[in-house]
Amino acid sequence: MPLRQTILALALILFGSTTPAFAQQSRLPATLPGLGRDEGTFLVTASDDGGRLVYFIAQNARHAVLDADLQVERQLNPLWPVRNVDRQEVLAYPEGEPVGTARAGLLGVAVAEAPAAASPAARASLRRWRRSRTPKPWLRSSLAPTR
Repeated sequence: MPLRQTILALALILFGSTTPAFAQQSRLPATLPGLGRDEGTFLVTASDDGGRLVYFIAQNARHAVLDADLQVERQLNPLWPVRNVDRQEVLAYPEGEPVGTARAGLLGVAVAEAPAAASPAARASLRRWRRSRTPKPWLRSSLAPTR
């Protein structure tokens, strides 16, 4: 009987409680639910040259995203909403930092002014909210794909 328990414990250690080596982390900026309808949404619009531009709305700003990064984020979380919108809807948000190697200023308009600095209470609230979203190691291992 002890041999079976040892084998079972070894199997759990090797296969059930480790994070896969290929696991990636999201590169998207943190979102603040409740800031607006599009918070945490990918907005897709036409570029000046007729191509496709992708933006992620976070903290009430638009963040440029490459198509490849969109695909990675959708693999990490297939529930991210994606909407095709008119340019004016995207331009309603000030431009934030691009995600990864994406470039800013692709819509051919001047970059909007950054919003005023948040109050200390708002920054503290954001820090608490971010800590609450930190992945728990036990949760990550239980959601790892099985083979």
